[in-house]
Amino acid sequence: ERTASALRSLGVEIVSVDLPDALATIEAGGHLLMAETFAQHAEQLARHRESYGPDVQLQLDFGAACTAAQLLAAQRVRVRLTSHLEHLLSTRAEALPLPTIAFEAPRIGEDLVTGDDGASYPVAIGMAAFTLLQNLTGLPAVALPVGRGPMGLPTSVQITTGSGQEGLALAFAHQLEPLLWPASERWPAIERA
Repeated sequence: ERTASALRSLGVEIVSVDLPDALATIEAGGHLLMAETFAQHAEQLARHRESYGPDVQLQLDFGAACTAAQLLAAQRVRVRLTSHLEHLLSTRAEALPLPTIAFEAPRIGEDLVTGDDGASYPVAIGMAAFTLLQNLTGLPAVALPVGRGPMGLPTSVQITTGSGQEGLALAFAHQLEPLLWPASERWPAIERA
């Protein structure tokens, strides 16, 4: 709501839009991103599997197991998602302000995070879930800090725009960031002895 209020203060009209099916996005993203990640790491993984953490090994193994049929179906979902968002961003809204993650940044070493729904999620999944749509479609997006959560760790929002509209995404971010998390609130005063 803070982001919507800040956007309104800049004269931006807020409209509701329907985003594509989250389950299809997650499934397609899981197959495509993990298969692409495996392809990038396959040689290194074969030689130095022990150098990868168990969570990363599991993700790479998932990517290695993706079938051609799964990847083809995921590519079709990617095309539909991209088309849907491009249409939305050219007819209904100039930009989509969305959460970057559903919780404040996790502490270093945490394996699980708690989402806004109260459920626990592996950190890697929780960190990627809200950026998956942008990763799949390749649309410009910029994440910006919006303050600190209850544990004092950063929170953020992402601004997504249409293809070729990187400047617009950056302009929104440039105007929003000081409204959402002014520099004076970012770093507490350091006590000097």
